[in-house]
Amino acid sequence: MKSVRRLDASVQSSQPNTLWCLAWLGWVALILTAVMPWGDFQNHPHWMNVVWVPRVDTLHKLLDVLGNVLLYVPFGYGFVRGFQAQSARWAGVLLAAVLSIVSEGTQLYSHSRVPSLPDILCNTSGAWVGVHLASRRARRTPQGGE
Repeated sequence: MKSVRRLDASVQSSQPNTLWCLAWLGWVALILTAVMPWGDFQNHPHWMNVVWVPRVDTLHKLLDVLGNVLLYVPFGYGFVRGFQAQSARWAGVLLAAVLSIVSEGTQLYSHSRVPSLPDILCNTSGAWVGVHLASRRARRTPQGGE
């Protein structure tokens, strides 16, 4: 009987959590709303605006780095909590990297935005932090319960 309960609990804990999935999708929408140049798309890319090397020379740049990391922490956390699978950990980080590359890529077609490789790295790092926090929480909570 105990093995049946254990199996049932492990199957249940690998099922998507609808509330967390919806919260995660809402966060994705917030990220896209915040970083995409919705009103400023141009028909040509601006490669000369790309920042390839991080420059942390002012307080503004430090706040930009911190903001990018913090923007993606809930992304990673919500992804792991929502999809509750072992593979969700790396999938969450990989998906964050893809979302970040796509959103920074759209900024190539904007006069007012500056696409940046450091932003992609900070966003992906933030998702990794979120994934790590959710994974630690799952290990502390028996059978993924609340």
